[in-house]
Amino acid sequence: MAPRLGSLRTQFGKITGCLLDHESDPGQLRDAAIELHALFSELSGVGDDSGGADDGSESRLPTGVALSPKDAARCVLDTARTVRFMRGIHAAIQSAVDRFPDQPIHLLYAGCGPYATLALPLTMCFPPEQLQLTLLDIHQRSIAAVQQIIDDLGLHEWIRENVCCDATDYVHPLGSPLHVLVIEAMQRGLEKEPQVALTFNLARQLSDGGFLIPEEISLTACLADLSREFTLLPADHEGSELPEDTRHRIGLGSFLHLNAQTEANDLRPTVFKAPENIGSRTRLMILTKIRVFEDCVLDDYDSGITVPAVVHDVGAIKPGDSLQLSYESGSLPGTRIMKNPPSSS
Repeated sequence: MAPRLGSLRTQFGKITGCLLDHESDPGQLRDAAIELHALFSELSGVGDDSGGADDGSESRLPTGVALSPKDAARCVLDTARTVRFMRGIHAAIQSAVDRFPDQPIHLLYAGCGPYATLALPLTMCFPPEQLQLTLLDIHQRSIAAVQQIIDDLGLHEWIRENVCCDATDYVHPLGSPLHVLVIEAMQRGLEKEPQVALTFNLARQLSDGGFLIPEEISLTACLADLSREFTLLPADHEGSELPEDTRHRIGLGSFLHLNAQTEANDLRPTVFKAPENIGSRTRLMILTKIRVFEDCVLDDYDSGITVPAVVHDVGAIKPGDSLQLSYESGSLPGTRIMKNPPSSS
C-alpha cells in the first residue's frame, strides 16, 4: 500500500471508529464529523469553498428537489444525523449478514451525494467479500466526486456500481439480490425532497427479508403554545432537552408512517379536531420522527431533519376547529393543510 493511501486509510478508519463508538462524547462526535467533511472535501473537490459550475446547482424533478452537491456535502455536519444513520446502517448490515449468511450483502444508497457519507465509512468495518455498494445520484458532479473519493481511498473492491440516474426511476438488475436499501433525501416534515417517491420505487425491489433504512418515518400533528415551545434553556441546564414541563403541546395524532410497506394509496387525508382546552397562542406544528434502525432514532430537535415545523398559513387554531392534513408526493412534496374543510362541517 502506497504511503499516502495508507495514511488516508488510517485517518478514515479513525474517524469511522469514533463515529460508531458509543463511548464517544458529543464533542468527539462533532469533531469527527467536521474531520470527515474536511477529508471528503479535500479528496472530492466539493466543499464550502468549491466554485464549480455544478457544485451549487440543485435539480428540480417531477418528484421533488434534489439538493445541490455542495448542500448535500454539508449534511455530514449534522452530527446526530450522521452518527445515528451510520450506526443504524452498520447494525442493519450486521443483521443482513446474519440473515443472508451465504451471500455478500448488497447495499444500495439512493441520493448518495458527493460523499456517500452514510455508506463509504462502513467499508472500514466489513470486508468486500461481505459488503458491496451500489451508489446512485441524479448529479453527475456528485457521482464524479464520490468516484474520486473511492479512487483516493482505494475502495474499488467494495463498489459494484456508481450510477448517475434519477433513483425514482431506477430498476435494480434482475437476479441481483438487494439486501439493504438506504434513502436519505429528506427535510423536516418530508418537505421538498423526494424521500417518499424514492421509497415507493425502491422499497418494493428489496429482497425478501431485506432492510430499508430508515425503517420508518412518522409525521405527527400537534398543537403547540409557541411562547413556551421555543423557551431558551436556562444557563445552568445540563443536556440538550428542555424540561418536560416547559413546553405545552396537545397531540392530535399521526397522519403518515413511511416504511417498506407504505403504498401511494396510503396517502389519504386525515382530519383532526382541536379540543376545547387550547390557548390563543396555539399553532399547528408537524413533528418528524425517524426510526433509522431498531433503537437508532432521531426525534424532536435531534437533527435539522427533525426540527418541528410550525404551520403559520392556517393561523391561530380555535377550539373545535377541524384540520385536514394530507401528504402529497408530487413535484413539491409536503403536507397540505385545510382548516375547517367543507366535508367536516
